[in-house]
Amino acid sequence: MRYVARDDDVLLTAQVAAPSLTVAGLAAWILVHVGREQAARECDEIQELIDTSFRQGQSDVRVPRTVVMRAAELWEATAELAETWASESDRPAHAEWRLQAKRLRIRAESLRKLARASGHDT
Repeated sequence: MRYVARDDDVLLTAQVAAPSLTVAGLAAWILVHVGREQAARECDEIQELIDTSFRQGQSDVRVPRTVVMRAAELWEATAELAETWASESDRPAHAEWRLQAKRLRIRAESLRKLARASGHDT
């Protein structure tokens, strides 16, 4: 099934789409591990759109605005979970979870900025 672009889509450039692909996977992994399978499946939606576009040789990806905004929301929530894991960890993983939380927040903000720049209010 091929995605049909719409007027309210957000264009993710390759510089945003590529790291968003991996962050979507990270968020889905964290969400599954805390029992939020539905939210993890929602993360898979943007991951699938990006992956399909890349497999078709496209470097820039058009994603429905609703998917972009939901991904940003989920990634922010997942960053909170990673921060919680970091604060509960006495091991070297502490720093790694803080780094992952920062990464999730950076990607979420980049999606929000692109959505705003696309001419649609957030």
